[in-house]
Amino acid sequence: MSQEAVVKNKKSIYIVWIIPVVAMIMAGWMIFKHYDEKGFDIKITFDDASGMAVGKTALMYNGIKIGQVSNMEMHPNDISKIDVTVTVEKVAQGVARAGNVFWKVEPKLSLTEVSGLSTILGGVYIGVMPETSDPVKLKASVPKYTFEALDDTPINIFNPGLLIYLHASTHDIKVGAPIMYRKMSIGKVLDSKLTDKGVDYTIQVNNKYKSLIKKDSQFWKISGMEIRASLAGIRVSMESLASVVAGGISVSSPIGSELQNKDHSEYKLYKDIDHLNLNKNIITLVSNDGYNIDIKAAHVFFKGSNAGDIIALDYNPATDKTTFQIKLKDKFYHLANKDARFWIVEPEMGLNGVNGLGAITRGPYVSFETTTKSKKMKNKFTLYKSPAKAIGKHFKLVADNSFSLKDGINVIHKNIIIGSLRTHKLARDNNKVLFDIVVAHKYKHLINNSSSFYIQGAMEVDASFEGMYLNIGSITSMVNSGIVLKTPDLKAKSTYKEFLLVENYKTFKNNQYTKDGGKTFTLVTNDLKSVKSGSPIIYKGIRVGKVLSFYLNKTTSEVELKIYIKREYSDQVNSSTNFFNVSGVEIKAGLNGVKLHTSSFESIVNGGIAFKTPLKADAVKNMHTFTLYRDKDAVDEKYIDISFLMNEDSSLKEGSAIVYKSVNIGQVKELKLIDDEVIIYAIVKEEHKNLLVKDSIFWTEDVEMSIDHIKNPSSIISGAFIKVLKGNSSEFSKRFSLASNSPAPTINKKGLRVLVKASRLSSLKVGSPVFYRQIQIGKVEGYGLSKDSKGVELKLFIDECYSYLVRDNSIFYNATAMGMDISLFGVKVSTETISTMIHGGITMVVPNNVKVKAQEMKEFKLHDAPEEDWIEYTPELINDNVGCVNSI
Repeated sequence: MSQEAVVKNKKSIYIVWIIPVVAMIMAGWMIFKHYDEKGFDIKITFDDASGMAVGKTALMYNGIKIGQVSNMEMHPNDISKIDVTVTVEKVAQGVARAGNVFWKVEPKLSLTEVSGLSTILGGVYIGVMPETSDPVKLKASVPKYTFEALDDTPINIFNPGLLIYLHASTHDIKVGAPIMYRKMSIGKVLDSKLTDKGVDYTIQVNNKYKSLIKKDSQFWKISGMEIRASLAGIRVSMESLASVVAGGISVSSPIGSELQNKDHSEYKLYKDIDHLNLNKNIITLVSNDGYNIDIKAAHVFFKGSNAGDIIALDYNPATDKTTFQIKLKDKFYHLANKDARFWIVEPEMGLNGVNGLGAITRGPYVSFETTTKSKKMKNKFTLYKSPAKAIGKHFKLVADNSFSLKDGINVIHKNIIIGSLRTHKLARDNNKVLFDIVVAHKYKHLINNSSSFYIQGAMEVDASFEGMYLNIGSITSMVNSGIVLKTPDLKAKSTYKEFLLVENYKTFKNNQYTKDGGKTFTLVTNDLKSVKSGSPIIYKGIRVGKVLSFYLNKTTSEVELKIYIKREYSDQVNSSTNFFNVSGVEIKAGLNGVKLHTSSFESIVNGGIAFKTPLKADAVKNMHTFTLYRDKDAVDEKYIDISFLMNEDSSLKEGSAIVYKSVNIGQVKELKLIDDEVIIYAIVKEEHKNLLVKDSIFWTEDVEMSIDHIKNPSSIISGAFIKVLKGNSSEFSKRFSLASNSPAPTINKKGLRVLVKASRLSSLKVGSPVFYRQIQIGKVEGYGLSKDSKGVELKLFIDECYSYLVRDNSIFYNATAMGMDISLFGVKVSTETISTMIHGGITMVVPNNVKVKAQEMKEFKLHDAPEEDWIEYTPELINDNVGCVNSI
């Protein structure tokens, strides 16, 4: 039986078509996205496109890339320019708006500006800035797709600061030059334009400094460098380095003035700071002579103070007259009244000397003065060749130099103006300067033979340990200095017409100091230390005089000082007087402590000299010469000269101490090399003369470090020194040999000395201890080879109190050895002491069968190690020396 087939319908869509369909959908979506997100093109025209590249140069806005250069071609109408096509991302549609500005950003480095440094690594890019920071106004602006690029970076609209216009007559400030306020940069010059009336500058003040600009602020140019020359020298002052090259502008604002909050406000830009205070009125001066004056450098002076400028100069050949146009500063303008007199100051040289010294460096200038306080003003004057003849009595002052004084400064007595300086010139010998002063007749009685003159500055301060003097001069002296008159005795005779002029109050005071009838002496020293002119002379804690001067005598190589002792104390100095230095602080440090010595606090700061007069001796005359000792110790102590012969090297030096039982008794003065041997010259205090005997031993000591001790640690700072051990001889000597090692400490001590013979020295040395029942009874005093050189002989010193212990049958053994007994029950180590293990030592035992006491230099054998039964010896030994006590 057959089964019928089942017929089924085949599906019309196969699963294999799903993949192509999905791919087509994704491709369509990507094409849609590409066109939906595709940016747009704008065209920017540049004068210079160097550094740009298609596909690389970016369009940046506030550090974010929003586009890229897609094409570059020459401008169709101007081949000097380049059209740059930039494809801008769709999200930055605001770029294509009218008013937006574009510029090329590239590195720029100059004295006035540093910008675009990021392009050094990333390359040149194009910057863009909208016309406004207001989003509403920006959206309302008209779309635009072609632009002209700017040459420079525009003002940042997000931080514009304060924009100001300045009007000047000349162009001498570069774009980028700094705006300075109290020597601090607060902005810069953005632009400059030439106009019919001069030059207009656009400046920008940074936002954080806007509050410094007021409605009545004043602006002036700064060149960065100012040079002023005078007889006193040359002064050069500079602003910033940028202003030296590019110029700059400075601004000042009065305190309390109204703020300037309005952009594009206009101000006048002055030529310099001096022109700020010039009165606007012009004064005309007419002269019958011609003058070669540089009006850019010439000024107008009133009593030595800069009072204005010469702004114009014209010579008329037809009338043979020269016309000056000047402007005075506001504070001097009222002095140009009907009684004012103007004259020209020029350097003149004649038989009587040189006049007009101030004009030598600054050139000819105009000076003026007035004799009244009249308020009736004039604007036209005759220019004379000299000032009006002064009314009053004339006196001459003599000085070593001009002190840069200016004609016209005041002569002052007790802060009252009594006259003025008329002229000054070089004397005929050209070594002095002569000053002609005029004193009003009503004050001429103030000048007599007791009078003195000195120069007063703005402020005089003379502070010392004797007191303090403070004086503030007049306003004129604050600017120029004044000449002060001092007359201590108004009843003195008036026969002098010429007086000395000194440079300041301190010099005047010094001159007065030596007029009390005291005495002047000369001191001679090798070392001045901190003594200087003005240092005090002290006697029993009282200031009795001072140092006037000092100089180096090149013939003797010594310093000579001139000192002055006041009259009331001058009788305290006689032929026995000793002067010594008390300058600063003297510190002596050692293991025994620190010694600090000083005199008065004044001598610590300024240096000082003291003196002692021990005897009633003959008086000394004026200018007597004394020796100035280094300190008080040098006066109190006298020394004996000695010498040492040294064969070995040491670290001794000049000043190294000589010590006896920790007491400093002298010092090394000099080391000399003679015939390959070192001779040391030293001094010892006379009070220690008893140590200078023939068999005294001298040796050098320095710091020594070993396992168990540090010897002479103070020598780390003070250095090596010489130590002495007094001999027993009575014969005086001044010449000694200097050993390099210290002698045995037992030399010259009373006690018993015996010899022990050993096969070798082991670790024994001079000073190694000798024990009896682990109590030290002596020391090794010396050692050497035996006569047959087969062994070693050691000399032992036994203390006098323990000499009774040494018997003819005493046994000595080396205590340096260490015994070790090893058994099943452990290890037993035996030794005398830890010290003997390191430094060595000798132990003595006495057998029970005691014999008689050993005699001086008795010989014994030194055993290498003890025998066991020796330790058990316990003889009875009685000390018959009543001067020694062995019990506790």
